[in-house]
Formats: sequence, C-alpha cells, structure tokens
Amino acid sequence: MQLMVTLALVTLVVLAGAEEVPAPAAAPGLLQQLEGLQGRAQAWAELLSHRARAAFADLHDGDLGTRARNWLSEQMEMLKQKFQETFPKEPAA
Repeated sequence: MQLMVTLALVTLVVLAGAEEVPAPAAAPGLLQQLEGLQGRAQAWAELLSHRARAAFADLHDGDLGTRARNWLSEQMEMLKQKFQETFPKEPAA
C-alpha cells in the first residue's frame, strides 16, 4: 500500500513539473538552416586553409625543409656529374 502511494505521488510530481516547462521556440525554417550551414562551412574552410598554409610555411622554412632541399640538390648534382662522366658529349662535327 505504501508503495502505491509513493508511486502516485512521484507521478503527480513528474506531471506537475512537466506542465511548467515552457514550449520550445519555433524551429528555424529549412532555408535558415541551410544559410547557417553555408556560413559555418565557409568559416571552417577558411580556417582549414589558413592552418594548411601555416603548416606548409613552417615546413618550408624549418630546419627539416632546408636540410631536405640541400640534400636533394647535392644528390642531383652528383647524378648530373655521374651522367656526364658516363655519357660524355661528343663535339658536333
């Protein structure tokens, strides 16, 4: 008996609390949602491009980028020298 009274009181409290909740605001229309989505997508794309540019600039100007470019230049020069030694140019007659 005591359990039934407790359940009835809990039900009444929940129902009373549910009635006091204000109605939700009208949902925005589809066009408004799409406009908002377009703005957020554009802002996200700009942020992503800015971060990508900054990352590439850091890579290009950093120590690793400089050492890699120098190493590749040295290897290319060595390859050119080997190629010229192996296949010397003959003077045109």
